[in-house]
Amino acid sequence: SPDIQEQPEEDVQQPKNPIIRPQDVKLTENLAKLMQGDLRQVHLHRTLGAAADYDNENTVAMHLQKVFNVLIENCPDKALEKFEEVSYLIRNGHDLSKFLKVDQDRSYKEQANDLAQFIAKTMPLFVKPKAENEDDDAAAETAPVCAIQDLLADEQLFNAAGIGFGQQEMYLLQKSLQRLAASQQCSFLRFFGKIRCTQSDYYVVEATAEAPEAADDNEEEANTGEEKDPNQEEKGTGVNKYTYFVASSPFSTWSRLPDLSPAQIDAARKIKVLFSGDLEHDIICNPFFFGKEKHLLRAQIARITQSSVVVPKGSYKLNEENDREIEEVVAEEESKVEPLPSTLKASTTAAWVHFNASILECNRTLHLDPPEEAPEGFEGDWDPEVAKKEIEAADPFEPRLKSIDLDSKIKMGGKLMQCPWIVRLVGDSQEYVDERGKTVCHGVVVVRSLVWPGSFTLYKNGVQKTIYAGDGIKFTDSLRPFPLAPPVLNLDPAEYGEFILPDIKILTPEEIKQKLEECFDDLWGKYDDNASGAIAVDDLKKLVAEVKGRINEAEAPIDVNEDAFEEAADALDKNDDDKVAKKAVKAMLETKFASL
Repeated sequence: SPDIQEQPEEDVQQPKNPIIRPQDVKLTENLAKLMQGDLRQVHLHRTLGAAADYDNENTVAMHLQKVFNVLIENCPDKALEKFEEVSYLIRNGHDLSKFLKVDQDRSYKEQANDLAQFIAKTMPLFVKPKAENEDDDAAAETAPVCAIQDLLADEQLFNAAGIGFGQQEMYLLQKSLQRLAASQQCSFLRFFGKIRCTQSDYYVVEATAEAPEAADDNEEEANTGEEKDPNQEEKGTGVNKYTYFVASSPFSTWSRLPDLSPAQIDAARKIKVLFSGDLEHDIICNPFFFGKEKHLLRAQIARITQSSVVVPKGSYKLNEENDREIEEVVAEEESKVEPLPSTLKASTTAAWVHFNASILECNRTLHLDPPEEAPEGFEGDWDPEVAKKEIEAADPFEPRLKSIDLDSKIKMGGKLMQCPWIVRLVGDSQEYVDERGKTVCHGVVVVRSLVWPGSFTLYKNGVQKTIYAGDGIKFTDSLRPFPLAPPVLNLDPAEYGEFILPDIKILTPEEIKQKLEECFDDLWGKYDDNASGAIAVDDLKKLVAEVKGRINEAEAPIDVNEDAFEEAADALDKNDDDKVAKKAVKAMLETKFASL
């Protein structure tokens, strides 16, 4: 274009320094050692070293070195957050001290205090018991107390189900279990799991112990101030087979949960409540729960244990004498068949059965024996054996070692019905032969309950572990904690009968005149006592009401329209006694009956 003039070559500003080419960028000895011949890193370094501003004074590599120096020295914990800000300030030559706190001294007092508190909480877990002879400086030998679950070894199985507590927390829990075992007389301690709460969570430990003597029960009843329910199952049996301890953290003291009564299980089945983390917290719900949070927590743990603990099929068998009891299957020495299935065979729902007895409708695992004598008011011959059979027929037992395939399906949404169990093989599903000639699989079978979300059973090469990590609430599609819609209006009771609308008939002027002729004389005589042929205005209003009722076939007089009546009455001629004549009244009714 002739309007655009080319700028002379001598007016073009040339860079002060020559252009840097990537191949001209040299690597230092330290960089060469770090990269170790990585061509991609070498190419990236030379590209950044060659990229420069217009004057070729500052390259990208030099700028990044300045930025990283400031970040490392002043804010290493917020490097990504401050990166763009520091880069902008350096690139534009601003004084960093005016915009950023570039103090070389950093305080670690808060981190040090947190670490000191953590160490103070942890130290009691590592204290050894004192020796009997205090003068002996040698370390006291710890006497064996009971069997404890190895949480550090089981952590790998927990991770396969997506349950990760972390190695540090599992180690602290292991030490806390050791301290609990030293203070309680138990034969085995198992980590039941973790129940999430609104304020602080519950760590739950399951203890197996022999049933204490009656004196111990009386002593415990005196300490807790709670009366023992005569219908509850004894210690070591049924829902009270295990003893449970809870704590809010591995550092806190373990609290023993009370034994369970049928009334508490019955109330727990009717409500849905999130736990708060306080054992003495009152349960505010409808229907009302007569007890504290520790009683509801104990009831939910029992329900989870009795319904969601499963074992591989074939590992247990029914007792020959009593089909309500089971016993473990022990492989014979000469037999080559192992009772436990392989990991691959255990990856189906058909390979798992229920371990514990289910809770009956009477909120026990076994029915109470009927009394020897007939109850009061019973008529006929009383036979305790017959009465027991009738009780069992009304509330039948679930068969022991029942396959989880036979459990009732649950509604997942709409018309979709699904098995309440999900069995998956996680990890490597290939089978291998180890150095002993046994077939092994490095995968883990995860059995997950949908009825009790958070209940998992893990299985790998004959090793089985059970854990629970949830909020302690059972899944159901019928009972909800809050109403989702207004209640449905009930229909009218049957005793009201069918409501029939009255048949309203509009009369024609001819029909009104005809009915008026039939009744007017009779009603007029009621108010005209002396047959003078005239009545007062007040009596006129009553007369019109009775006429309306007689013409409309009503059982009582019908109220008149006040405004229309006053207007019609004012238009009538009146005599000296302020009365209206019969003929005028009849004419008014014939013409203005509809408005009156």
